Amino acid sequence: MCYNVQAQESHTDTRTKIYLHNGSKWIGQIQSIDSANLYHVLTSSGLSLTIPESNIRKIEQELVHSKRNKEYNFKEKGWYQITNVAQLVGRDVDNEKIYGYAVLTTAGYMFHRYFGVGIQSGYLSYSGSYDNVIPLMGEVRSYVYGQNIAYYFAYATGYNFALKDNSLGILKAKGGWSQYPSLGIRWSGKKHFNITTDVGCVFQNGHYQIASWGDTLNDYDRIYKRLIFRIGIQI
Repeated sequence: MCYNVQAQESHTDTRTKIYLHNGSKWIGQIQSIDSANLYHVLTSSGLSLTIPESNIRKIEQELVHSKRNKEYNFKEKGWYQITNVAQLVGRDVDNEKIYGYAVLTTAGYMFHRYFGVGIQSGYLSYSGSYDNVIPLMGEVRSYVYGQNIAYYFAYATGYNFALKDNSLGILKAKGGWSQYPSLGIRWSGKKHFNITTDVGCVFQNGHYQIASWGDTLNDYDRIYKRLIFRIGIQI
């Protein structure tokens, strides 16, 4: 039987199937063939075998596309920027489920993998149409592992500036202090352009003066409690 073992002398992405005359089949790598025509085989389960050539009916090879570990290049120290889009979920004053959205950008500096500080701002809508604010918050963040896929914790706090909207009758709007803890996953360890996802809660108080029918002015105090789901790109 003619068989070329040259490809087996280096670590290639190939898998060898050895079929025996007795009906058996072994999958693994042929390590060598000695002068007595004995095949020295390392199976995929780690078993070492010596098989005489006379027992072999046929040999097949196939390419195996194995995944290689990507190099960890995440910048654990230095400037960072993360831009997120977010979905908010909560309840309105009538206890009906309500959805909002946000676009947030955070810029800061990582002193170590475990500690970074930044400033966060953007646009946040608690209801999708009204109750809109411009957040300005400080953030601290920490990555748990020094590997490509890593968990992280972030905590932001600051002031959310409420926005008036005369078309909706919101004549006065006063924001309030906000807190926003979150837990997430960074899905790669590249130097730039890493995808992140996280889930958190945002809390804030607000005060509004809204004109109703007959030019009646009503004052409302709001307490916002929202789940927030984010996806972002860290550069």
